[in-house]
This record gives sequence, C-alpha cells and structure tokens, in this order.
Amino acid sequence: MKFDILNPSGWNGALTAPQTRVAVRMMNFPFRFLAPEGWDTGDVFLGEHLVYFAGRGSCRVVFGGRERELKAGEVCWANPGTRIRLYRRGPQPELFRFRFSVTAGGASLRLPWDCRVGRFGAEALDWARRWVEEWERPGCYAQARMKALAALFSVAFFEGTRRGGRSEARGLPRERCAELADWVARHPSSRLRPPDLARRCGLSADYFTRLFRQAFGVSPKAWILKQRLSYAAGMLAESDRSVSAIAAELAYNDVYLFSRQFRKEFGASPRAWRKQHRAAHTARG
Repeated sequence: MKFDILNPSGWNGALTAPQTRVAVRMMNFPFRFLAPEGWDTGDVFLGEHLVYFAGRGSCRVVFGGRERELKAGEVCWANPGTRIRLYRRGPQPELFRFRFSVTAGGASLRLPWDCRVGRFGAEALDWARRWVEEWERPGCYAQARMKALAALFSVAFFEGTRRGGRSEARGLPRERCAELADWVARHPSSRLRPPDLARRCGLSADYFTRLFRQAFGVSPKAWILKQRLSYAAGMLAESDRSVSAIAAELAYNDVYLFSRQFRKEFGASPRAWRKQHRAAHTARG
C-alpha cells in the first residue's frame, strides 16, 4: 500500500491505525556502515524501509534505472521492494544505516516514491535515535510509542528534504546539546576533537560544525577546551592536587600550555585562581 506523506490521513494516518505494526530492525543506531563497492541490498531487506545517513564522503545510489549522488549531510530513504546499489566516489564513504518495517494486515506500507535522496535536518537523525532507544528498552514495546516516533521521524525527514536542509538553521536539538555536554564531562582526560563529537551525532564534520556554532555560538574546538578548563577549575577548587597533576589528568604534556590556556579563560594562573577562590570562600564563611 502507498500513502502520500503530505496528507495527514495518508502515511501518518496509516501509522496510527490500530492494525498497523511498526518495528525497528537496526539496533544500536547509528550503525556505522562502510559500504563495499557495488553494495547491493539484494533480497534480504526488500520487505523493510532502508535509510542511509551520509556522515562523510559521497557515493552513487543506483535504483530502478536511475542514479543519484548521496553526499555528506544527506539521507537516502528506500521503500520496501526497492533494490539499490551503492558505488563509491573517491574514498570510502561513512554511512549510518537504519532499517524499520511498517505493516498493515501483513502488507508493507510504502511511500509514493521508490527512493529519495535529500538534505536532512538534525531532527530526523534525533528522532531515529529516540525510536531505536525506545525499541531497545526492556518492556517498552508499546506500539503507540513506536507509531508516534515513526511519525515524528517521517515528518522531520520530509521537512528537511523539502526545504533543502534549511532546518539546520535551528542548530542541534536541545537534547543533543545536553548529551554532548554530558559525554565530554565524563571524559575529561580524553583528547576529544570536533570530529569525535560529529561522529557521536552521526554527522559529517563540516555539517556538524555549522549546526554546533548555531547552537553554542562558538566552534566545537573552543567549546571542548572550555569544558576541559572548567573541569580543571573544579579540581583546583575542590582538591589539593598540584597543577601539574591536574594538567596530566587532562592529558596535557606541557603544564605551561595548560597554564596559559587556563589564564586566558579565567584571567589568572591556576595557582593564583585557586588562591583567589579559597580566599573568597573563607571570607564568605
């Protein structure tokens, strides 16, 4: 059965129908998929919807005698029954594959196109993550939640492709920003780089950087440094550990570089900042 995604009583209406069943077939999303040259979906996935998010590089998508280029920051959605092949353009592309099924009365629900390639907003990727996370949680297989998340994913995908990806103007979703902040805070000794954060979000480095600047107002590199120095400030305030020990914990090979960056951020050297902080704390006590 085919449905028009523009019509609320069509695709999304069918998703919420009592007889409809929704299932996620790809666990641990985003599943990084390094497609071999000429990758052919074959017959294995013909009953499922296939979605490929392009994180890095580009490739050709061949389907039904037609060909489209899938570039970083774009998504390819193939309907059930659509056989596609992927061919590299240059270095190995990095793709994130997502599979799900939507059935009613034993028949797959299909959109009115075989395969579509276009820009995607961060919302589509975020809803896909939530969908998989909800499916993976024990005891949370309620179809009502599955259908709602499927509908939100579909709308986010369609809006992103229809507007040419302009949904990125809103930056990263609030939940993704909080997740990144928590992840960096829990890995203070790791020498994280912007590409590490981009991979965490399943996005290309350039596309991620644009979204990140819109959300945080600074570059990912500057933000990571600020988070690490804030951790150092907390250690200086709450412990008696030496400056060199704190620098070493943060994977600084040069304590003088650490001190220079700390002074630039807080306006005082680590030792002076600790002294000022403790003096102010004593005065308030």
